[in-house]
Amino acid sequence: MHFHSTTLSLFALITTALASPDAVTIYAWPLSSPSPAPLASVRLSSSASDGSSAALVSYTPPKSRHPNELVRIGLYDDATGKWRGSATSAAFFGEHVDRQITIHVDESGTPYHVGVGATDVPDPAKVKKDKKQKKKDKKAKKEASKVVEWRVGETTVEVAVPEDPPAPVLNKPVVLNDEGMVKAPLEQQRTFMQK
Repeated sequence: MHFHSTTLSLFALITTALASPDAVTIYAWPLSSPSPAPLASVRLSSSASDGSSAALVSYTPPKSRHPNELVRIGLYDDATGKWRGSATSAAFFGEHVDRQITIHVDESGTPYHVGVGATDVPDPAKVKKDKKQKKKDKKAKKEASKVVEWRVGETTVEVAVPEDPPAPVLNKPVVLNDEGMVKAPLEQQRTFMQK
């Protein structure tokens, strides 16, 4: 009997941890694929609803046959079949691309949308040329002559939280006199030069 209750408690703890809103699975769904596959596992910080960040736990890019193929990236609910996300080309997963995945959360910290962005990693040959043009001393020429290797692109994740809309800026209230008319401004005395 004691074993059974311990097993149930352990099962409830594991189920709670897996269903925790702090762990989010992002899916990739190429148009040529019949179903989505997990792209990344992201752990949201406990204060994600306050505007903090997320940590990338795992990342597995999809295999694509063509670099221009469209790939959907987002949240997928297997039970309802609902898809929420963005679309990008398969070049997004290229080796020399810095990828940014943005998880949009509501006021309670629940993810409702995924956005993506990418930038190319700078070309080392261009960086080398720019260094030569900008620096003229011997030390700079020596550094510029070194071979610069391509760096591999990085994947970062951020959390976007809703912000309060800006408050309207109101003008000063209109001051009325006893008859309900706008008070006329006092006429200023003109100087001798103005007369």
